[in-house]
Amino acid sequence: MARQDVVVFPFDYLAACSLFPELLKGKLPPVVIAGTNQTDIAAAMAARVKEVLPQYRGKDKFPYGQCHFRKIEVLKIDRRNCYLWLQGDWEEGDWKIFDPPWPSMSQDQGSQAEYYAAHEAAGLLVYGLRRHSKTSCHEDSWIELFFRAAGNAILYTDQGEYPLGRVVPIVRPGIGHQLHAQAEATVVVLMIKGDTDWLKKWEDRKAHNYRKLIPRSA
Repeated sequence: MARQDVVVFPFDYLAACSLFPELLKGKLPPVVIAGTNQTDIAAAMAARVKEVLPQYRGKDKFPYGQCHFRKIEVLKIDRRNCYLWLQGDWEEGDWKIFDPPWPSMSQDQGSQAEYYAAHEAAGLLVYGLRRHSKTSCHEDSWIELFFRAAGNAILYTDQGEYPLGRVVPIVRPGIGHQLHAQAEATVVVLMIKGDTDWLKKWEDRKAHNYRKLIPRSA
């Protein structure tokens, strides 16, 4: 991650509308901002979050009253502290913050991930991997989209390998997959679609079917 690099999820208004159709009804979607420079993160709140609020485009004043961010310090990226800022309706309990971060419930399957937050209604799970660590290898019964928030990682699947950030991999039900952090630690925003009970299943360790990857040529 470059020193001035700040990642905002969702990327822009069109992406937000696609991922969170309720935005079209006037509700601000959950927003995740990640970065190592807090000044840049503050600028991103004003300059980029309003990209998902089209009624405020081109206006000098940003409606902070509509946005309620909470700060989380997570992994170090390239020896610098990485911060997450999560936007949500905290009175309604949109986000569930894991403080301290939860270790993976799949440690016995080799997972080295640590989990920071979950947004049940939006299907979002935010987690990190330290450099050269990995998640378990498994398949799921739902669809998963992998968004890079910080660092770098490669997603290995039955169908190939995908560097996070260059693409947003979509893993369908029954496809084996495993995420590997590279030379830097990585923070991921995982979006889960197709199961409204995903969080309970994940917390109860009923989410994954653990197995090795099956190459396409097999």
